[in-house]
Amino acid sequence: MKKFLIILAVAVVAVAGGAYYFLYGKGDVCKNVIPEDAKAVMVFDAKEAVKQMDFSISDIIDFLKQRGDDEKKVEGIDFLAPAYGFVSNDNYLCGVLALSDADAFEKSVTSDKVKVESQRGFKWLYTSDVLACFDSKKALLMLPVSKGESDGMRGKMVEWMNQGSHEVPLLSSALDNDGVVLLRTSLGAIPATYQSMFKSGNVDLNKVFLNVAFNIKEKAFQLSTKLESEDEEYNKLVSEWGNYNRPIQGKLLQTPYENPLVYAVFNMDGETIYNKLSQNPQTSTVLSMMNVYCNTGMMLQAIDGDVSVAIDEISDGPSKYYITAHVKNKDFMKGAEEWGDKLGFLGIQCHQVEGDNYMLTAKNLTNYLGVRDESLYFASDYDVAKNGGKFSSLKDGASLESQAEGKLFYMSLNIDKLGESPLLKSQLVSQDQVKEILGYLDRLNVSMDKNKNAVIELTTKQKIIDILKMNMKK
Repeated sequence: MKKFLIILAVAVVAVAGGAYYFLYGKGDVCKNVIPEDAKAVMVFDAKEAVKQMDFSISDIIDFLKQRGDDEKKVEGIDFLAPAYGFVSNDNYLCGVLALSDADAFEKSVTSDKVKVESQRGFKWLYTSDVLACFDSKKALLMLPVSKGESDGMRGKMVEWMNQGSHEVPLLSSALDNDGVVLLRTSLGAIPATYQSMFKSGNVDLNKVFLNVAFNIKEKAFQLSTKLESEDEEYNKLVSEWGNYNRPIQGKLLQTPYENPLVYAVFNMDGETIYNKLSQNPQTSTVLSMMNVYCNTGMMLQAIDGDVSVAIDEISDGPSKYYITAHVKNKDFMKGAEEWGDKLGFLGIQCHQVEGDNYMLTAKNLTNYLGVRDESLYFASDYDVAKNGGKFSSLKDGASLESQAEGKLFYMSLNIDKLGESPLLKSQLVSQDQVKEILGYLDRLNVSMDKNKNAVIELTTKQKIIDILKMNMKK
């Protein structure tokens, strides 16, 4: 019996040691391939994914068995070692993968159309604008590389593959964060087509850096982004934006709908925004034209605080919505009795319901506008407008105050209701695969804090580990 216990103890230690090595013991053989002057870097850490999803050793073995049934897989890749991507200084997209079995990798990528050759101490292959080289420990891929330039790129790739330990500023900064996927890039590395989204004034996009971290929670996928800058002009613009978009105070954190399709809230100083828009000739003209009909400019200037948007559903008929904005005065309601005559030129009928509450009708669509309890409102239903907000939490029970107060922006989208909307149902949900994916999802939440850190969170109805296990068995 004693001998059996000793053997059992040795076996347990061996398994535990093997598991530790399997998850934590392998070195990082790919990091040094990244050049010092990379414009962008990305890290994928499968070990971190395993830890965050709370995979057990038996779960990993089951997953590997599932991969074993896949005839099209690429063999020989060490999927638990960190993998890297980067954009080179001359704008090539590159990836670095650790290899567990270089011979198996070579065999799996070789075909009648793809041949592997030996040159400069490495194995090489070229296919579909992708040039790759590998040794016994790692593989480097570069794209897009035309056939004509593939020979010229080999010297650069050999240099990268042979690099020893060195400092990569972008990578060091990225690794200061925690995540399954980490990305750091200067906005100057973004394709020119999209740079206009970020460009303003004399901002040097090469001095503005985007950090992205992807993490897996128990019942949520979470993407966090943060912009950092060494550019004074950019920092000046960010500081100025704080005059327009302020932290949510929490005065309007209620919704009239128990489970709305969309709920969003932010805080603004309407007068400051109006003055800024008035400095632009085009927007100033639009504001002047709108002001003629129903004091729109005065409405905007009166807003001083939280603005909330609740949409209950989007259907083939009129949508159900309720928009409120905290106002510092209701001067814009003066002369409201004349709105009917002015809006009539636009085909809109305006009738007073009671006090500062009006009904707007156009083409069989009826909406309501008015002021209640220091709030300007727009609503699709007058009873909703009269009763105001009833619910201070969304479907998951978390209070709106805890989720939104103090942030610059908060939005929550109900995936269930989105899937039931006629537009999406007719276009996408008819596909079985899309139906299945939507069936696992709960809400999409987006928020930004006062430090300009944005978080996009996709929540699930079940634990993510359970969803993966169910699909592994299919």
